[in-house]
Amino acid sequence: MFKYLFLILYCFYQIQVQAFPSANLIANKHTITESDSVTLHCQTPSSIAVDQCYFYTDRGQTPKIFPCLQTLTGTDLLSMSRQRPPANVEVKCFYTVKYEDTRYPSPHSDSVSIAVHSQKPQMSCSDFGDHVVFSCTLPESVEHGTKCNLYIGEADHPVSTTTIMKKTTSRIQQLCQFYIMRDVLLKLIQLVQLKEASCDYSLEHEPNFASARSDGCSLTGKSEKTSIYILNDLTVFNLT
Repeated sequence: MFKYLFLILYCFYQIQVQAFPSANLIANKHTITESDSVTLHCQTPSSIAVDQCYFYTDRGQTPKIFPCLQTLTGTDLLSMSRQRPPANVEVKCFYTVKYEDTRYPSPHSDSVSIAVHSQKPQMSCSDFGDHVVFSCTLPESVEHGTKCNLYIGEADHPVSTTTIMKKTTSRIQQLCQFYIMRDVLLKLIQLVQLKEASCDYSLEHEPNFASARSDGCSLTGKSEKTSIYILNDLTVFNLT
């Protein structure tokens, strides 16, 4: 008799487990960089004693146990999904309810998409007399084969494109450099409203997906016909 009663109670509990509400996943951001953070909240029913929350991506890895309210960086999400930036990471969650020694999972949440972009590069400018060097410093995570684009003003199309320089023992930074003759630079800045230079980069495996642009290196002068000031370096060079 006790055996049948136990089976009835067990089956009743199984029906309750199947009737658990789905988890509901909420993210406070949907676009971040590798170093930014996003808070994920796997919402669970208040009427159920939840044992644990699990998060996973659509790349087929083992779900990870986290608190139901968890903060992750872009790097964390890329690691979980085995992707490189830029990438769209699809995250889901579910929770478990423990009965005796067994954990029963809830239905899984809908996926939440989080775009993880590469960090924007840093732009600097230097005067070398007859030409200007624009240096675009990239995050350490980028690989050989990455392409950099140089923009003057608000133009949508780059004035020059180059590939990342090889690392050396004396230089560990990831760097692209552009060499622009100053007479060419003068002509370029006369064609735009915004008198500054900026850069972005795209990875070899995602050539059509560019990073955010760097902050601008400002280029202004008392007279565009006679001088250009590179404000970032407090450098003045004359055009003769």
